[in-house]
Amino acid sequence: MQIDFQFYWDNARTNMNRVMKLKPSVGCRGLLAAFIATLASVAQLYAADTAAVSITWGSPSDIQYGTPLGVDQLNAVFTNAETGEAVTGTTTYTPASNAILNASEGQSLRVRFTPNAEQGVEVKVWEKIVQIDVTKAPLTASIPNDTSVYGADTAATVAAITADGGQDVVEYSGFVAGDDEADIDNIADVRLTTAATGASGIGSSPITFATAPSDANYTITASPGTLTINKKSLSVGTAAQDFAKLYGSDPAEAASLELDDGNAANASGWENGDEARVTLTRVHSVTAASSVGDYDVNLVLTETAGNLGLLKNYEIVINSGVYTVNKRDLNITVSKSHNDPVVYGGDHPVITAAWAISLAEPWDIEGVDAAGADATIAVAGVLTTGASLNIPAANAGVDTKLDDRRTLASAKDLDILLNTTNAPTN
Repeated sequence: MQIDFQFYWDNARTNMNRVMKLKPSVGCRGLLAAFIATLASVAQLYAADTAAVSITWGSPSDIQYGTPLGVDQLNAVFTNAETGEAVTGTTTYTPASNAILNASEGQSLRVRFTPNAEQGVEVKVWEKIVQIDVTKAPLTASIPNDTSVYGADTAATVAAITADGGQDVVEYSGFVAGDDEADIDNIADVRLTTAATGASGIGSSPITFATAPSDANYTITASPGTLTINKKSLSVGTAAQDFAKLYGSDPAEAASLELDDGNAANASGWENGDEARVTLTRVHSVTAASSVGDYDVNLVLTETAGNLGLLKNYEIVINSGVYTVNKRDLNITVSKSHNDPVVYGGDHPVITAAWAISLAEPWDIEGVDAAGADATIAVAGVLTTGASLNIPAANAGVDTKLDDRRTLASAKDLDILLNTTNAPTN
């Protein structure tokens, strides 16, 4: 049977002190002192028979931030230091089970153990402290890709990326312990940047962190994004580039067309003042002698010296025109010297023909007359052969004016022959 001698010793000492205050005789005092000494010896004897508590608890392995404390870390074992027998009691860990520690090295874990009575160990609070390292958790900060169009749109996009608030598009992956981006230590200072400007040509430019996110509990890996600059639509020849003329007249010459702000009709969609760095020329192959028909009017953009490659920034739509060469009127007049019936054996009427090209527009084909009369027939008797009139009107509409193309019922018609086989006639 184990006696809790400490309890009796404390009571006996208290009562002795009370007796001594009553001022007993000298002999009585000596007797009391001897009794107290005896009790003290007995107390030491019993105290020597009370064992200590041994706490076995090594420093746990490292854990990653976000891992709650559990049995793998809070696993101290309590035994009688002399016998090695397990000891039961009340155990308190600090921090407690399920606590999440911030990332840091050498953090203290403390256990306090109070053994139950009658186990041969001293009943008091026993404690031990061990160290644990908490490593940072991995976190990825990804900047999404973006697109823009060459020129002003790129300038606006870059401004939005680099402004306060541009960082709000960043996507984070890997948060633990209920954290989100608001828990990042420097979230208020995070900013994005890109080398692109409003003057950057088509292509791609990285979007990176000007100030990257950082946090004591996370190892943050930054994943950059890409700004892709696409071509700007450019319409060339929005103004009418169609022309028309009559066959035989000089055409409008090829011309350099102005591209400044006052001539947006020639081309619309310029960015960054690029219209001052190119030339626009209207060209065609039409001449005064070009045959009737439609010809292309081409608009040609050319980069000036020092600006090669500029046009690659545009998706160019060229609205080419048409140059139409129309027929010119050709008037032919046929007449005879008299309308009377021809008497057998008498004079045959003199038949003449003349032609004249219309001068509604100037006639500019050199070496070709605009008028002529080269058919005269004066034959006595019955007209038995035809006569021909040669005219230079391969691209003319023939307008025949005839007083009387026939002489007698038996007379031949006057043949009108054009000098090329493809000449249209009315």
